[in-house]
Amino acid sequence: MPQHAVQPFPVSEEYVRNPEIKPEDIAKFRQWVRTQPHLPDQHISGTAPNSSVLDISLPWWEYPNESARLVPRLGYQDFQENSLDGCEAHIGLALEPVVDFSAGFESSSGLVSDPCSIVGCTSRFDLHGALFPDLDLVLTYHCCDRSAEVAKQVLDLNLTLRTMSPIFAGRDVDDKGLERAYHTALLSILPARSPEGYAVLYTCLLDCDPKNFILCDMAKAFMMMVDLYQLEEGTWPGLLIAMDMRGVQLAHLSCIDLKILQQVIYYLQEAFLAKLKGIHLLNAPSFTEKLMMIIRPFMKKQLLDMMHIHQPDSKVVDELIPKAALPKESGGQHKDISTWIEELWQKIRANREYFAAERERRVNEAKRPGRPRSVTDLFGGVEGSFKKLDID
Repeated sequence: MPQHAVQPFPVSEEYVRNPEIKPEDIAKFRQWVRTQPHLPDQHISGTAPNSSVLDISLPWWEYPNESARLVPRLGYQDFQENSLDGCEAHIGLALEPVVDFSAGFESSSGLVSDPCSIVGCTSRFDLHGALFPDLDLVLTYHCCDRSAEVAKQVLDLNLTLRTMSPIFAGRDVDDKGLERAYHTALLSILPARSPEGYAVLYTCLLDCDPKNFILCDMAKAFMMMVDLYQLEEGTWPGLLIAMDMRGVQLAHLSCIDLKILQQVIYYLQEAFLAKLKGIHLLNAPSFTEKLMMIIRPFMKKQLLDMMHIHQPDSKVVDELIPKAALPKESGGQHKDISTWIEELWQKIRANREYFAAERERRVNEAKRPGRPRSVTDLFGGVEGSFKKLDID
């Protein structure tokens, strides 16, 4: 395994960490996924959909490296035209005959796990293709407070946005724009938790030149980083986003692409597979209200209520996030920003196999029951950016 390659968090440990989530709940969730023809499901590489032959090979993480509470998602309504009243109503849509995975298996801990899970397989099935691990189902079910119906809607929307939005496109670790994004700002989960036990996603600028701030690339880097940490750490009881605004200039606002901004906010509000508990703007500059004027139209009240603006050197911050876990330049005791960024970039590159597999997990709109969805259906007609706008 390449250095820095991430081992998926075991689903069996999620059942211990979150005893209110039962293996049978996830089994029913997966069964529903299989009844939705437009959603990806686990297909065994090298076999036809109706084949019962399994291709036994190494999982993706052992291949060599050759090169916030937003439930029910801020009022999100089911956009499907087909019923979501339980998978039993749609069981006829499932592919038959297929290998019967429904019985599961008993692990050494005595917990029943789905043999289709990439993190629970005793046989090393090659789950490339439409890779869809149980961990994603657990993350979805957990962030929706174990509401099966909300979880169905959120998972569908999550995968739809990953299919349609450019912030999830490509995900090529050799992409120069992505490399620039990771060396423009630190985007990382802190090594310590908040006093409430929440994970803290910390961001700060290293390169303060607005010309190097490309919002689409930054958003893509942000999403890839979150996916990788969730793969490694599993569920969080909550997530705080702490954005250190030190070094942000008024000219950065002119680089904001409104379409990308809208899609990022929409994803955080409606389809983020984590319990978002708060967004904190640290060391807020004098023009923060101008920034809020740009983003406020895309935010629902529940998300706006989660936003907190902190003036430079505010002492309140010490009560919110573990200061010792911050980079040295921010008064912490962890690594310096440059070292931290380089290590994170190497971690992203070491997991190219994961991102290659994740790119296959997309929606086929041609197979969606009812009318296929489009970007306009989700986001409307927001166009343009502020690049030609004078911001006083």
